[in-house]
Amino acid sequence: MGMSYIFMVPLISSVVFLAYIIQNKLLGKEILFVVLSSIQSIYLLKLLQYGSRGPILSIALCAIFFIIVKYSPEKKSVSINNSKVTIYIVIGMIVFSQLKPILLFINDFLAERNIKAQIIEKTLRLLESNDALNGRDGIYEIAIRMFWESPFIGHGISTFDHYTGINYPHNLVIQLLFDGGLLLTIIFLCTVLFSLNKWRKNCDSNMFYLLIFLFFVSIPGAFASGDIWENERLWVYVGFSFSLLLNNYYIEVENEKGDLI
Repeated sequence: MGMSYIFMVPLISSVVFLAYIIQNKLLGKEILFVVLSSIQSIYLLKLLQYGSRGPILSIALCAIFFIIVKYSPEKKSVSINNSKVTIYIVIGMIVFSQLKPILLFINDFLAERNIKAQIIEKTLRLLESNDALNGRDGIYEIAIRMFWESPFIGHGISTFDHYTGINYPHNLVIQLLFDGGLLLTIIFLCTVLFSLNKWRKNCDSNMFYLLIFLFFVSIPGAFASGDIWENERLWVYVGFSFSLLLNNYYIEVENEKGDLI
């Protein structure tokens, strides 16, 4: 799993870079970099064969994001294609409702060609045992039940193992609630959501692509697995979000001073 998340980072960076090339119509000018980035597909195939589900999901979500979200350099704003969002929601619902038959079809197709895909085979095994979350639902239940014992300040940073004998809750929000209660969770979510709102309304091209890169190498994976306090990618993203808020606040203050003068 650790190797999967390591290789996920350059793969997502390639997705972000290719999205930048396509959205800014630089395909002809940057053909060398496109070719070099395409080499990353080798690692993607290896991830599909031997990797974990979390990194694959993060890469897929990043690619879908750039299909439905566009950045306007002129307006310095982000726009969402609502029709594409609707289409992908419908597709997602269909895939989710027919997940097992779809995976069986793909697995049989690959098996006929002597190709193994760990992500598909593992998911099928878990579906056969009615445990698609690989035991995480039981962990979530324990964490949420214990959260109510100290809902405001939590049980302490990285104490889940001490209280339950389980390493960590395998979920970003649930671990925040358990460790730091509503206080820490609200601070965390407000930082992320407010920075995303500022980013959506006013950001330059570099800020747009950098924040998306940091988001997808950290947030989706943090909802799937790992101890959030050992997830360096997550805290780089949070620190960047916090600095974005401070920078916007500084700009607003300076603009207000200019208006007064």
